[in-house]
Amino acid sequence: MAVSIYDIAKIAGVSAGTVSKILNNKGKYSQETIDNIKKIAEEQGYVVNQTAKSLRTAKTNTIGILVPNVSNDFFSTICMDVQDFFHEHGYTSYLCNTHDDLNLEKEYLHDLVQKKVDGVINVAGILSQQENMLGNIPVVSIDREPFDEQNPTLITNDYYKIVYDVSEHLIKQGCKKIILITLESFNVYRTSENGILTGFQDALKAHDLPYFEPTSIFRLPGQDKSYIESEILISELINNKLEFDGIVATGDRLALGALTALKRNNIDIPGKVKLAGMDNSLYSQLPTPSITSVARNTTQLAKIASECLLKLINKEALDDTKIIVEHNIIERDTTRKS
Repeated sequence: MAVSIYDIAKIAGVSAGTVSKILNNKGKYSQETIDNIKKIAEEQGYVVNQTAKSLRTAKTNTIGILVPNVSNDFFSTICMDVQDFFHEHGYTSYLCNTHDDLNLEKEYLHDLVQKKVDGVINVAGILSQQENMLGNIPVVSIDREPFDEQNPTLITNDYYKIVYDVSEHLIKQGCKKIILITLESFNVYRTSENGILTGFQDALKAHDLPYFEPTSIFRLPGQDKSYIESEILISELINNKLEFDGIVATGDRLALGALTALKRNNIDIPGKVKLAGMDNSLYSQLPTPSITSVARNTTQLAKIASECLLKLINKEALDDTKIIVEHNIIERDTTRKS
């Protein structure tokens, strides 16, 4: 039979109200009494009845985390940091891996509503307005801006500046014919696609370099592993004799696929072709040669988003609903001048 606060009170020789307040960190009691109650509760295997507690407080102390691909190093790092933050604040997290599938996202949203979560961290999810069933449950988005006017809070990087800076980095290293590899899925997001394309185009224009849409930007469908699609693409471009001396990839997996294709075709890196990815994941750090990438500060993204959601859960106002986290380029072997 489950141990109740009445059992603990009987053992400790105090009232059930005293036990309840101490276990909920309320009231003023001597440290000796507090330590004694908590020791007895632990020894007796007492577990808080969360259902009863949520009825009293109108909170479940749970949150949902929506993520498109938990195997992605960038996303998984953010999820772990978010979970750690909320665990320290007494919350349990439900991790929902959506595979970038709108229907699956809807299913998870329905489940989260049924579980009466106190809030949701949306890591690069879609959250289309017509199908957002969260009602008054607060949402904070990380990375990509979703189609949801009711939950505008966004913690992200400046996609335009990231791609501009990476493209300019390649240009300063001597590249004159640069191509961009990205994913077709970026089209469903508001800020990402426009920022990526415009940043790339503006960097080339600023340095008087040629830009041609059909042969400068390549969007991969994302139906297979991104590094596989990227490897196939670069191999095809090489076989078709397309001339390029620089590659900007909007993810480290894309960059790894490109690197594999270049090496298989015996193309000197960085002598003949220079390459840069994004996210500063293990996919950029472990290969030989190592891949230049962009550190997007996942720790700050997760921390700020978590702090914002906790404030919203506690009915506190936010100073800003859109916060940009700084990035920096980590130069490695694939862009160093030979």
